[in-house]
Amino acid sequence: MSGIQLVRELLERRPFLAAIVMSGYTEDLPRLGELEDRVALLPKPFTPNEAREKVGRIFGRAASS
Repeated sequence: MSGIQLVRELLERRPFLAAIVMSGYTEDLPRLGELEDRVALLPKPFTPNEAREKVGRIFGRAASS
């Protein structure tokens, strides 16, 4: 099971969750589809600042939902 598949299953069971998926494969990007509002993709390699920005953004969205 891929990380994207895992996130899909988790969100089906717990729709209030937010998730960040780290990937070194750019082909994962288009597979987010309808999950883009609840899931952020953090492509590898990334800097600490990029990770911090994604965490802030995705948890900010989850908190306002």
